[in-house]
Amino acid sequence: TAYEIGVRLVGSEMCIRDRLKAMKESQFNDYFGYIEMDEECDIDKVAELAKEWSALSETYFGGKRYEDVSLRFRKLGNHHAIGLYYTWFRCICVDVRNPKSMVHEFMHMIDDGTLTGIRQDYLSIKDDFSKILNRYCYFIDKSGENLSGKYNKSYFETPTEVFARCGEIYVHRMPVSYTHLTLPTKRIV
Repeated sequence: TAYEIGVRLVGSEMCIRDRLKAMKESQFNDYFGYIEMDEECDIDKVAELAKEWSALSETYFGGKRYEDVSLRFRKLGNHHAIGLYYTWFRCICVDVRNPKSMVHEFMHMIDDGTLTGIRQDYLSIKDDFSKILNRYCYFIDKSGENLSGKYNKSYFETPTEVFARCGEIYVHRMPVSYTHLTLPTKRIV
């Protein structure tokens, strides 16, 4: 009936208004230039993640705001990933159902010239990082893990992936646990 359709539209409009308000007032705005939550995101869960990110950022990353970087929470099922970083768009995407990729994708952003201000001035290919890269690759070889498919050995030995993974391991091993934002580090890959 027309009444039922009207009720659904009003409810939908209220949800959109609540989502826009949550995006505008999110604590993530203290650290990123734009925040987006798709319609299937749990607003309360994103607020909880923002509190954890705030503590992490203030403690280990100096609480810096990255004005030209957007942070988007959405379902990434079509990508077969729980997180993505788009260099050209300066965009971190995190699957809200499994936000443990956030630190990893943030490290991709740091690697991508964020500190120098020159896009694609990758820290991971600089001489300073080469010893860490070589050591990490040594341990991948030594682990004997069967790495095949999309995420094969050459993928895990890519300098940008090693940089992001090392940053993730660093944060995960800190005295304060950021369990919602990092993956377990029992394995090297």
